[in-house]
Amino acid sequence: MVGRIVDSRSDASTPLKQPFDVTISCVSSGPPLVLGEREPFGHDEYVTRFPAGGDFVLRIDCPDAKAAWRTRSPGDQLRADHPGTPVLFEDRWLEVLSHEEMAGGDDSSPRHCYYLAEWDDRYLMGPPTEYSREALAQEVADSNDRIQRDRRGQQLNAAGLLVALLPAAEQRRLANEYGYEAELWTRRSGMLMLFVLSPVIIFGIPVWMSGSTGALLLLCFGYLLLESGARWASANGREPAGSILGWLWFRLVTPRE
Repeated sequence: MVGRIVDSRSDASTPLKQPFDVTISCVSSGPPLVLGEREPFGHDEYVTRFPAGGDFVLRIDCPDAKAAWRTRSPGDQLRADHPGTPVLFEDRWLEVLSHEEMAGGDDSSPRHCYYLAEWDDRYLMGPPTEYSREALAQEVADSNDRIQRDRRGQQLNAAGLLVALLPAAEQRRLANEYGYEAELWTRRSGMLMLFVLSPVIIFGIPVWMSGSTGALLLLCFGYLLLESGARWASANGREPAGSILGWLWFRLVTPRE
């Protein structure tokens, strides 16, 4: 149960631009008690602390929903209540009671508001979440890191035909860290090399056999053809495989230990 939004302006005829132009009561019915004060908490998040005696003691509003937070699920005749996510805030254990999405005005995105109450000791506490400035800063840093990794993964997959030439160990590392689809691009790279090299070798044999240089080229192309077939088969077995071309390039650009 959340509190009521009370318009505290002297002129209430002008439409509100944001839900935070109003004051928030900490009780859901009856006359308003002492109203809370909205305070910046860092990283575009705000907290509103309420005095004792209301339905909740804290409101947190933030630009994005907190995926790990769950609100209380009321029970019925067959099922018991299921408490919301336990949150450690300033050495106090709180419970996420409810969540609502509120319009942020014409020039801003909607905001997510979480209403928290003191933890009820009748419930068994699940995995807790800490809410502090330090934890929030770490959460933002982790989110930025995920965004950077996702962006890097998209770039690697966009250049997948070339990345698939790298050694298998390097491809596995890129797959684990950035979500690069190593097996898929190894398979596609092998098929493309087979498609290109097969006619080149077949129709070029008469020309290349006329001299020692041509024979050397034929040997090189023949090796790449066999290698491409092996890489395609390896990818079908769900194992990436690189090419000697990628191995040579990787050895040149990788600093020696």
